[in-house]
Parts: sequence; structure tokens; C-alpha cells
Amino acid sequence: MDSYLSRAAAGGRQGAFLLLVAALVLGGCTVQLVADYDAASFEETLRVGKMVDRFYGDLLDTPPGERAYANFAATYIEIEAELRSLLARNKARPLNEESVAIAEIILKQWTARRDEHKKTGTYADGEARLDRDRFAREFASAARAETYKAAGGSGQ
Repeated sequence: MDSYLSRAAAGGRQGAFLLLVAALVLGGCTVQLVADYDAASFEETLRVGKMVDRFYGDLLDTPPGERAYANFAATYIEIEAELRSLLARNKARPLNEESVAIAEIILKQWTARRDEHKKTGTYADGEARLDRDRFAREFASAARAETYKAAGGSGQ
């Protein structure tokens, strides 16, 4: 009986030791679920968002009869290139799926609005205001996603 109790006590000490080692090892480890904050990506998001907002400002300041696609084609191309660059930057960063998804949505909507403008040859005030607001919300979401990373993914 004494040997049984001695073995049980020794096993308990070994179990406690293993538990302590596991706690120390795992306590020092962190699991990263999102990409690290990237100040350059944050600034690029704000800059491209400003370009899109400026596009809509210029569009709305142009009389409806002068809103032919050709008058805005160069700006569409420039902004699309910037959006593709932002998407590529986000794809290059590991654990960055949310920012990639937001950038893909923005690019898809931008090209859809461009294609519609090209097809119809005009852009109504109401549509332009709605699209401007939609893009502003989407760029705000993209910026928030990056600032979330700066807070260490704590949402603060």
C-alpha cells in the first residue's frame, strides 16, 4: 500500500510539473488572427478614398449634359489603378482576409459604376450622391479594419 501511495504522489508531482511547464510555454505564446497594422496601407486607403470622393465632387460639379464618360475616362483609369494597387498591397500581407475582401468590393463596385457610366453616357445626380456616400462608407470600413489591427485586434 505504501508503494502505491508513493507512486501516486510521485505521479501527481510529475503531472503538476508538466502542467506548470505547459502553462509557462503556452502563456508566452500568442495566436495571431489578423495582420499587423500597416501605417502605409492605412494612409493609402485614405488617399485613394479621397481620390474617389474628389471624383464624385468633380462629377457633381459638372452640369449633367457634360457628364459624358469620355470626360471622366482618364480619372476612372487612374483611380482603378490605385484601387488595384491597394488590393495587391492587401493581398501581399498574411492574415489580411478582411482588408482584401473590402478592397475587392470597392474595386468591383468602382468598375461596375464605370461600366454603367460608359454604357449610358451619363451619370445622374441622385446616383452620383448615393455612390459617393457608398464609397465613403466602404473606405471608412477599410480604414477601420486597419486601425483595428493597430489596437492589436481588440476592437478598441
